[in-house]
Amino acid sequence: MLNKFKEFKNFVENQSECKLKCLRIDKGRKYILHDFNVYCKENGIMHQLTMPQTLQHNEVSERKNGSIMNMVRCMLKKKEII
Repeated sequence: MLNKFKEFKNFVENQSECKLKCLRIDKGRKYILHDFNVYCKENGIMHQLTMPQTLQHNEVSERKNGSIMNMVRCMLKKKEII
């Protein structure tokens, strides 16, 4: 899991030319591993944990994801791919 996160972090930072500063995730066991926490500290990433399966905490990210997907669909339709 840590290797995939490192790949994701590198990709996002290269594409956006911005540094990852904060990571907000639910308390899934895969993200509470010692190595993951150490990696976040070493790279200056604030690691915030939310309660698992609470819609109140997921609401903003779900809305943003929905907005992005709507934009993608519009762009694809304009290019007549779908």
